[in-house]
Amino acid sequence: MSFALLKPMQCPPRLQKLSILEDTRDLEWIFSERLNQHEVMALDFETKGDWGTPDAHPVGVALSDSRGSLYIPFNQDSTAYERTMRLLHKWQVPLIAHNAFFDAAWPLRDFSLWLNWHACTFAMYKLMATEGWPGQQWGLKSAQKDLLQWQETNEKRLDEWLVDNGHVASSSKESKEGGVLRGEGEEARWLSPRKAEMWRAPVSILGHYACLDADACWLLYTQILHPVAQRFPVLGDYVYNLYPPFIRLLIEQKIQGISIDVDKLISYQEEFKNEIQILETSLLNSPEVEPHVRVWNLKCISEISGSEPAKYKKARTLGAEPPRYTKAGGLSKSWANWDAKRQADEERGPELSLNWIKWNARAEEAKGTQHFNLNSGAQLSWMLYEQMKFPVIIRTDKGLPATNKDALLGMGEVGRKFLAISEKEKLVQFCVQTLELTRPDTKTVHPGFMVPGTLTGRLSGKAPNLQQVPKVGRFLECWKPRDGKVWVDCDHSAIEPVVLTELSRDPGLWTIYGPNAEPNDVYLYVGASLPGIGEKIRATGYSPMFPTKETIQRAKKECKKERQIAKTIKLAADYGAGPGKLQYTLKVQGIPISMSEAEEMHAAFWDLFRGIRLWKRELEEQHKKNKGWVLNGIGRPIGVWKDSTKDLVNRVCQSTGHDIHLYYIGIVQRLLLEESIQWTPVIADFHDQMIIEVDPKDAERVRYLMGVKAYEILNERVGGQIRIKGEANVVQNLAYAKVENWGAAV
Repeated sequence: MSFALLKPMQCPPRLQKLSILEDTRDLEWIFSERLNQHEVMALDFETKGDWGTPDAHPVGVALSDSRGSLYIPFNQDSTAYERTMRLLHKWQVPLIAHNAFFDAAWPLRDFSLWLNWHACTFAMYKLMATEGWPGQQWGLKSAQKDLLQWQETNEKRLDEWLVDNGHVASSSKESKEGGVLRGEGEEARWLSPRKAEMWRAPVSILGHYACLDADACWLLYTQILHPVAQRFPVLGDYVYNLYPPFIRLLIEQKIQGISIDVDKLISYQEEFKNEIQILETSLLNSPEVEPHVRVWNLKCISEISGSEPAKYKKARTLGAEPPRYTKAGGLSKSWANWDAKRQADEERGPELSLNWIKWNARAEEAKGTQHFNLNSGAQLSWMLYEQMKFPVIIRTDKGLPATNKDALLGMGEVGRKFLAISEKEKLVQFCVQTLELTRPDTKTVHPGFMVPGTLTGRLSGKAPNLQQVPKVGRFLECWKPRDGKVWVDCDHSAIEPVVLTELSRDPGLWTIYGPNAEPNDVYLYVGASLPGIGEKIRATGYSPMFPTKETIQRAKKECKKERQIAKTIKLAADYGAGPGKLQYTLKVQGIPISMSEAEEMHAAFWDLFRGIRLWKRELEEQHKKNKGWVLNGIGRPIGVWKDSTKDLVNRVCQSTGHDIHLYYIGIVQRLLLEESIQWTPVIADFHDQMIIEVDPKDAERVRYLMGVKAYEILNERVGGQIRIKGEANVVQNLAYAKVENWGAAV
């Protein structure tokens, strides 16, 4: 286990310096004694729920500095929460928190107070140790054990209280990390506490837990994280000056939410469902698939109904026929009763057995049901591999034949039909989730984030994940400005390729993205130099060094397959793919090539972009010399696990691109503030895109500030030879911002 920039050290919890405020009426006096506006203080809220839920609220807060940790409960005093926040705001105490996106949001949401947030230790931890070793985590519990080297976390007393008071999430006979063992012998069970109920714990237990969290946060910052930030001025500027206002923007963005056209979304959802039914019917009845569906259905009908039982009940035994006549010669009464039963049985006929009736009902119901489930990986595998005999190109981690997107793409038209249904079903699920998350009173959805969420510093989204929103126009046009407002959207142009060009100084990339580059198409540029396809692309009149708009369009039209091959090779090679991976990736796309052809194309690609390889070697040497870290394009150090050095180029380019985007966001904020323009964030960090909401009267001015002025300042700050560019537009909804030519299409 290695932490690159960070060095674990023994920092035991300061148990002798933990206290709980018994009487919150003494808040002012306590604060005047403890608070020092020049010393950083760690803050940790204990809450009922997440701040994104309207009825959630804090139940207490722990504060920690050099004098120790103090827990202030709120339940006993309804005014303690607000008084505490206003005192922190009054003294402008520099605050830190482990996940400031969570803690900083409460006073901003409840009292419109932005406290003096100094840093987020979660972000610092992740940005300084973004290595990616298996199982790596950046939570405070991990930091307590991995970095501060505590013998155990502060959860034991709280977990035991939760379990003993019935707040149990799961039970297992197996030993489970974080579980509480209860019972003996055969009755022993490992019980997992339900952490969502920890707010119910008594102050003595919850306060102790919170104090230790705040204590860990303060120790982590002062002893491990801050000393590293001091060594790197760019890193210090990033975490102290750039990151806190960015977090505020994300909180404000979530508080406001995004307006949803609910009626339109419901209508489109039904359209998507109908389209799925049409696609499924067409696929299941197609000549390629229908015979196998029939086999599966017959198999299921047989399994469901089981063996046919006897259809009829056994005939009633009448017994031996009694004498017909009495001794006196008259008709015997016994015989008459016997004969009456015989005649009744003959008239009634055989009686159906109850078992057969039940079996027949199951069979008839099964016959009218479609049993093949298109969403079942096992059934899809049976269909494609056992019945249709497609070769196994991709296997799962468990070694089973895969049915994922890449595998389906390699199965021609049939695979694409299955994939189309799968993609449409995912879209319906996104519609369902969006509608479930839309607040009925405001018709807004309030997406959340992990900040940072990825190894390069980018966000990852949740509820819903906006960073992975499907680029389907009908879905996206339901995300719209509030009444009386408009959106201004700005999307950086090829920021990561520009970063790669600037940092690697590769001559080929310089031809495409350099300051004097002519408009070109990177995939045609690559394809024109590849054996087997280059000659055909150049035959259209396209020249890699002297492209024109007309020749680019002609080559795109006449060489679609060749351009797709070049695109696949470039994207795969960019991520370190070798010849085998290139061959495999093309095969998946239905473009089979031999290994020798793949090797030739791979060699030609890297001959064209040999400057990237030279730069990668420089990064590898830097990584080795620094024992686990390199500097990205703005001078921020990033850690990379030794087994992930093949991703060095991408880690550097992605982190640099995102850092530049954060610079851009800060510049836009300042420009809008200087001109007193009222605005709210819609999606501030959309990978390489920013969308804000403004009054229509300000839209054109904002478009100029975002699309022209901000880039002038950004390029001066970044200082590269290649100017970073982008285009700002006033858009009607999210479809106009994310779907190419959507305006022309509608």
